[in-house]
Amino acid sequence: MKRQTLERNLKRVVRRIEEGIAPIRVVEVWAFGSFLRMKADPKDVDLVIFYIKDPAFDEKVELFRQFILRLNKTEEGCEMLEELVSNQDFASEFAKKSFPGLPVDVWLRHIKASGFMRTYLSYYFHPTDTTRKVLKEGIRRIQIAEIEDVHEKDELFSRMSAQSFKLVWSKNERDVDKNLQKLTEEQAAIILAEMKNFAVQIERYKSYYFVLTNVLKWVIEAILSRKSLPDDEQVAERIHVVGSERGILDPYLKWILNQITWSGSVKEPGLQEQVTHQDIDSEIAQIKDSVEDVSELGVLCESMRRDIDEFRSKCVFAKCLLSLLIHPSDSYYVPPIEEQVSYAVLWALSGFPM
Repeated sequence: MKRQTLERNLKRVVRRIEEGIAPIRVVEVWAFGSFLRMKADPKDVDLVIFYIKDPAFDEKVELFRQFILRLNKTEEGCEMLEELVSNQDFASEFAKKSFPGLPVDVWLRHIKASGFMRTYLSYYFHPTDTTRKVLKEGIRRIQIAEIEDVHEKDELFSRMSAQSFKLVWSKNERDVDKNLQKLTEEQAAIILAEMKNFAVQIERYKSYYFVLTNVLKWVIEAILSRKSLPDDEQVAERIHVVGSERGILDPYLKWILNQITWSGSVKEPGLQEQVTHQDIDSEIAQIKDSVEDVSELGVLCESMRRDIDEFRSKCVFAKCLLSLLIHPSDSYYVPPIEEQVSYAVLWALSGFPM
C-alpha cells in the first residue's frame, strides 16, 4: 500500500482517539516497523498505544463491563444484547439513558465474542480489546501490536523485537504531520539502529540453526551406525561442543539446550541481547561507510528483515524434527527406529505447507 494512504489511515486512527470513543484514556501513539524505516511501500503501520488510568472514567467503564457480564447470564439478557448489537438506533438511545457521557453505542458493535471466548460467553467487553477494534474499524493496514499503561513504556519496548520506536501522536504533541516529518529527518539513524537490531537477531537464529542442524546430523549418523538413539547426556554434550564451535555465549547456549532436551526451564536472553562474540557494531559501521544513499540502507535493512523470517522458520522445522527424534512419544509400543525417523520427519513437515 502507498505510504501516503497509510499516513491518512494513521490520521483517522488519531482522530478517533481525539474524539474520545475508546474505553481507555489514550495519551500516546508510537510507530515502529517498516513504516518507521520509511519503506516506500510498507504493508501496514505498526503501532503501540499507551494510556493512563483515569479513576472516574475507568469506574464508569467497569460498570458497563459488569453490565455486559450480567446480561450474559440469562437468555433474556443475551436477547437484549443481540438487539443492542444489531440495532444502532436502539443502542444509541440506550447509551444516552443508561450510560450518559460514554460512547457505549460504539463499543456495543464490538462485543460479540469470538475465538475461544465464545466457549464461555456470547458477548464480551474488555477495554483494551475493544479499543483495538474501535480504533481499527473500517481502516485497513493498521496493526495495533500492544496497548499498555504509559508507566510500563520502557519495560514494554525492552521486550519487543523492534529497536526503534517513534512518537506519532500524544496529548502534548498532536500534530501528526510534524511528527512524521521528524521521521524523515531521522531516517538514516532509524534504519541503522534497526540494522543493528536485525543483525543481532540474524546471528541469534543462525546460531540456533547451526546447533540444531549439526546435532541433527550427528543424531542421524548415530542412528545409521548403531540403529539406536543417543541418550540425553550425550545430546547435551554434543550441543555444548557445537555451541562452542559457533562461539555462542553461555546464557543462550543454556537456553538452546533447554529447548532441545526439555531440561528444566531457562529464560531466553532478550531479543536485543547479543548471543555470540560477533562484533556487530563493526559490521554496521562498515555498512554505513560503504553505502552513500539512504535508500540503499533501506533496501539492505529490508533484506535483513526477510533473513530473520527465513532463519526463524528453518529453526522451527529443525527443532521440531530433532525433538521428535530424541524424544519419541512415550507408549508401551516402541516402534523401530526407522518408523520413529519417518514419523518425526512427517510431523515436522506438517507445520510447513508445501
